[in-house]
Amino acid sequence: MVPSSEKVGSVSVVQYERILARLREAVEKLSKSQFIIGDGALEVCPMQDHGGRSGSDDFL
Repeated sequence: MVPSSEKVGSVSVVQYERILARLREAVEKLSKSQFIIGDGALEVCPMQDHGGRSGSDDFL
């Protein structure tokens, strides 16, 4: 049994560090994925110039 002073919450310090490493890796992958998704979206539908509608907008 691990003494309570060597625990974080209900897990050992070693287990806590493993969990933290996995979570950091997941956040890193998520951040990269968000940029990939955003870049792809901008290729399909680029942002308009500042100042309003473009000539290709259709309001009919």
